[in-house]
Amino acid sequence: MSTVDDKRLRKLEEALTEAHRVRPTPSWPEGWAEGVMQEVRRLARRQPQISGHGEVVHLIWRAAGFAAVLSILLLVSFLMQSTMTVSEEGDLIAEDVEVGSLFFE
Repeated sequence: MSTVDDKRLRKLEEALTEAHRVRPTPSWPEGWAEGVMQEVRRLARRQPQISGHGEVVHLIWRAAGFAAVLSILLLVSFLMQSTMTVSEEGDLIAEDVEVGSLFFE
């Protein structure tokens, strides 16, 4: 069964190779390659101008990360304090109310 698959793959590979060989090549105008390279070089020269802007963006992301960590720490601190307060208040209420005396009197 693998020989049939191998034959089919070989035929497909040959067909694709032949199709690639006979495809028409585009006719580029005179000086097209030089124009493309000049455009690439022009864009490469513009890169250093963006670096100042990149530093500001980096600083903003650092500040955002710091703010996120700070807000999470404050939230955890608040939740820890609020659970302590609720449990203390719950204990005080439980001491004041005697449920057993309400039903057995």
